[in-house]
Amino acid sequence: MFFVSIFLSLLGLTVSSDSLTSSLSFGSTTSDYVSFWFNMSPFSRAFSVCSFIKNSENSGSHPVLLNYKAESSPGVDLEILIGSKGHYNRVFGDTGLEDINSKFPQSSGIWFHYCLTWSRTTRMSKVYINGDLVGEDSTEDRDLYSTGTLYLGNIYYLRSAYVFGG
Repeated sequence: MFFVSIFLSLLGLTVSSDSLTSSLSFGSTTSDYVSFWFNMSPFSRAFSVCSFIKNSENSGSHPVLLNYKAESSPGVDLEILIGSKGHYNRVFGDTGLEDINSKFPQSSGIWFHYCLTWSRTTRMSKVYINGDLVGEDSTEDRDLYSTGTLYLGNIYYLRSAYVFGG
């Protein structure tokens, strides 16, 4: 439901559902992803990305839920990188939240709630699993680059190890 909601809200539409019966599903190949460009300037100083996630047996070894590749981010590969098994929880390429994967549900077929928050004011990124804070780290003191491409379901260079498959 999260992906459908975020995608349609970017288009100026809204989605509502009384239950979690609606979701966007990804297949198990490198071509099973969604990418789109949009202006991220409303999120340049703070954002929260939250989703219900269910990993699949079709997921790669390090499945990537979401990543944002800015067009002009000198020295930074990705502005935002979120993996569904805890391997990646990055803002501005920071790797301080990489050691929390033991706090993520690793079994396939189990729904859990994930949130990554970031604020330039606090210079902190935080990860929540099922409402519990499981990690936090300091980040660079800068705005998020506002033009780039958002990828859902795989990393921007499309490798099988990063297939979300969920």
